[in-house]
Amino acid sequence: MLKTKLDSSTVNAILMSVAFASTIFVVPVLLVFGDLLAETPVSRISSRIANLGSVQNLYMTPGLVTVLQLPTPITEVKLGSPDDVQVQISKTLPSEVSLIVKRALPQSTNLIVRCGSRSFVFDLVMAKNRHQDLVKVSGSYGAPIDQDLNEMTLIDSSAAIKPRTRARIGTPGSIEMTLIDSSELREKRGAK
Repeated sequence: MLKTKLDSSTVNAILMSVAFASTIFVVPVLLVFGDLLAETPVSRISSRIANLGSVQNLYMTPGLVTVLQLPTPITEVKLGSPDDVQVQISKTLPSEVSLIVKRALPQSTNLIVRCGSRSFVFDLVMAKNRHQDLVKVSGSYGAPIDQDLNEMTLIDSSAAIKPRTRARIGTPGSIEMTLIDSSELREKRGAK
């Protein structure tokens, strides 16, 4: 082992270098992984506008009730695991549903609530330290993503129409109309 005598200024310089290097390394690591190390707090009482094209999280704790208020009356509720969570639509307010965890910290499940033609999709996330008592959905936007959107065929309305597919109707002094035989367009779509 090599023994060297260092003066105090050299020791201070080394300590400062180590402190600076560890700060440069530790701070970015905390910025990147900080969310994984600590649970993000949620508001126990909140209001939101829901995106109908995405799943919303509801945090629940056994022994506490969660009340979900929607903008319109509820027509149907579907629950992924009815053995773990009790669901009850309010008799006095048909746009409100109460959720109670039946068992001590079961697995997370999902909840789909239909209000007329709109469907709200939630993941019920079970947690010991995070719970939402009241969540009011005051409105909604968006829609589920249409997977067939990429396969749609757009018809160019400026394309020339073949003479055999149109006929003119009109009487002297009236507005002339053009009728288009759409069966030819349907045949072209079926061929693709």
